[in-house]
Amino acid sequence: MQRRVKAFGHLWPLAGVLIAALGGVSPALQAEIYQWRDAQGKLHFSDKKPERESAEEISGQLAPLNLDESAAEQSRLGQVFRGETPEERQWRQRQESEARAAEQEQAQRCDEMRRYLQAISGPVYFEREDGSTYDVSVQEQQRRMRAAAAQIADECDPD
Repeated sequence: MQRRVKAFGHLWPLAGVLIAALGGVSPALQAEIYQWRDAQGKLHFSDKKPERESAEEISGQLAPLNLDESAAEQSRLGQVFRGETPEERQWRQRQESEARAAEQEQAQRCDEMRRYLQAISGPVYFEREDGSTYDVSVQEQQRRMRAAAAQIADECDPD
């Protein structure tokens, strides 16, 4: 696979990242890296030698790159890749807690819907708020059972 990098100043950091990434590979695993300019003046890097262009093999030039293990470099990396702040940790923990609470509420709703479906599956009568009871037709009972089963399938059995 060939990587193309335009020879404009604002893209040199991309070439630097590519060179640094490839330079960090151990020599035993490192492939040959070629660099060349095409007819339009664009700078290219690849691990395969181009067929039509003359390319310079630059693998040996890359080995010393990306090897700075000094304390100053480690300090700079620590600033860039700093750990989680107390505020970020608190926010993350709050989000996780809220997600767990929502999952528990959903599990309770699903349990209630399953109990309701089981309750209306056999001989059944319904009760009004005032305590009086009423019967429903078999068709109405089946409609309610289908609705409850569909709701359980949608909300409780994700697949």
